[in-house]
Amino acid sequence: MAHILQVVGYKNSGKTTLVEKIVSYLKKKHVRVATIKHHGHGGEPYNVEGKDSVRHRLAGADVSGVEGGGLFSLSIKKEKWMLDELIELYRFFSIEMIIVEGYKEEAYPKICLVKSEEDVHMLKNLSNVLLVLTWGPIPEGPYPVYSIHSNEFTEWLGNYFKEVMNDESTI
Repeated sequence: MAHILQVVGYKNSGKTTLVEKIVSYLKKKHVRVATIKHHGHGGEPYNVEGKDSVRHRLAGADVSGVEGGGLFSLSIKKEKWMLDELIELYRFFSIEMIIVEGYKEEAYPKICLVKSEEDVHMLKNLSNVLLVLTWGPIPEGPYPVYSIHSNEFTEWLGNYFKEVMNDESTI
């Protein structure tokens, strides 16, 4: 069964760049990794070069998809896709780790990117926050907080993946 990690934050907070780094890191460890991107801007997404889901694929994702306006980028159309349905679909591809960009309201383990003080309120409404990456100072919380501009969180990520990839009882 695949392990799941979400990367959440508001627009232009660095989510896609972080997902690219995570995918690249996992591919170097020979992990079969997939991404799911939530197109939160309304309407159907277009899979065009330079877009986030393509960036995920170019970073090494074995499977990469984007959902928005009810269209999931595998050209399977229905009124609305739930994240759990997409995860179930990905299980077909024998994926070990699924990195989800977006879907803030879901309860999977997540890394939250906070770009400004105005974004801090988001943390109060999120469940299962494992790590916060910030562009500036934010209040302490019940989770590790690192600057997006440092590589300190890389060691945290390495330890996290080592732990979950060896623990088959996780999702």
